[in-house]
Amino acid sequence: MTVTAESELIQHIECLPQLPMIAHKIQSMADAPNVSAEHVGTALRHDPAIASKVLRVANSPFYAVRGEVTQVTRAVVILGARAIRNLVLGICARNSLLPASKQTEEHMKLWMHSIAVAAVCDLIARRIGFSPPEEAFLAGLLHDAGKLAMATADPVFMQDALCNRTSTDDSLIDELAHFGIDHGQAGFQILKKWGLPESFCVVAGRHHDPELTIGHDGDRLVAMAVVADGLVPLLGYGADSPVYDPARTNHAAEMLGLSVADQSELIAPADKRIREGISMLAGDAGGKLAALKLADFKKAVWYSTDPGVVSPSQAMLEAKGCEVLRTDTDEFLEDIKPTDVVFIDMPADACELARQVMATLAMQGHTRVITVADASHRSAGRSAHPQAGGCHLPACFTAFDLAWASEQWKT
Repeated sequence: MTVTAESELIQHIECLPQLPMIAHKIQSMADAPNVSAEHVGTALRHDPAIASKVLRVANSPFYAVRGEVTQVTRAVVILGARAIRNLVLGICARNSLLPASKQTEEHMKLWMHSIAVAAVCDLIARRIGFSPPEEAFLAGLLHDAGKLAMATADPVFMQDALCNRTSTDDSLIDELAHFGIDHGQAGFQILKKWGLPESFCVVAGRHHDPELTIGHDGDRLVAMAVVADGLVPLLGYGADSPVYDPARTNHAAEMLGLSVADQSELIAPADKRIREGISMLAGDAGGKLAALKLADFKKAVWYSTDPGVVSPSQAMLEAKGCEVLRTDTDEFLEDIKPTDVVFIDMPADACELARQVMATLAMQGHTRVITVADASHRSAGRSAHPQAGGCHLPACFTAFDLAWASEQWKT
C-alpha cells in the first residue's frame, strides 16, 4: 500500500464539498407527496446556473421533447419531479467530481464511460419495466464516482491504469494495493457522504462484486449497472480496456430476464442513446473523445459453424454501420473483395478448417482477416499475425479492438 496515495485519496474524499443546498432541496421535494411542479420550478429558479443546465438538458435529444422548453416549471411538468431530481444530483455530482482546474483527459474518459453506462441503464430499465427508469440512469452515472476521485487524487496512477489495458479484477487489486481501498469502496463512501439514497451507494460499492443476488430494487440496479458496464466498452466509449466479462454480464442479464439475444438487440439503440446522453451532459468535448472511427469496417463476412447466433459484438459491428454477411460455407471465398473483412469464428474442433480458409485468403493476398475465440481459448486476447495476414481478437471484441486491428493492417 502506498501510504501517501492512500492518505491523499482519503483527504480528497473528506475535502469533497457537500452537494449544494439546491440538490438536497430538490431531492426532498421530489420525495414528498403531492409536490407541485411550480414549487420545484420555484426552487430551481433560486439557482440560475443549475436551472439553465436543467433547461439545456430538457431540450436535448435524450428526452426528445416536442417544442422548445423555455421555463423550468414546464421542464418539471414534462420530465417529472424525480427526473429533475436526478438531473440536479447528476449535475452537482459532476461539478464536485470533475473540478475544472484539475480536469484531465482521464477524467473525461471516465465521465464518458459513466454517461454511457447511465444511458444503457436507462435503456435496460425501460426494457424490463423498472420504474422509474431515471433511478437507473443516475445509478449508472454515479457508479464510478470512486474512479473519478482517484483520478484527481493521483492522476498519474489512473493514467497508467487506463493506458495499460488492465483487466477489471487486476485493476481492483492494483487500486487496493495503491490506495488501501478500491474504487467501489471509495464511491460508496463519497455517495454516503453526500447523503444520497442507499440504492445509489450500493450500486457504486457493489457493481464489481463477484456474486450477485436479486432481492429488491437496489439489487436490480446493481445488475443493470453490471450489464451496462459490460456492454458499453463494446461500443467504444471510455478507455480501451479488456473489461467485458461475458459470464458475469450474462449472469446479471439473466437475473433481469435478459438473454444474450436481448443484449444484442440492445446494442444499436444503446449506441444512439449513449450519443444523446453525451451530447446532453458533456457537449462538444465529450463528442470529440467519444468519436471512434471504424472506416475499415464497411462490409464483413462472418464465417462460423453457427452463423444464426448474433453476439453483442456482431451487433456492435452493425450498429457502427458495417454490413455483415453470415455464412457457414466457404463459398464466399470466390467473390470476396480486398476491402471486405473476414471474421473466422470456429470452435476448437474446427481449427483445421479455419487454417485452410486463412491459407486460401492469404494466397489471394487478402490481409483483412480476424479470428475470434471465447475466454476459454488459450489465446483469448488480441494479437497480430502479419505473416498469416490477420489479427486475433477475443470473441467479445470491442470497437477499440477493431480500431486496433485497423492499425495493424496499416503496418
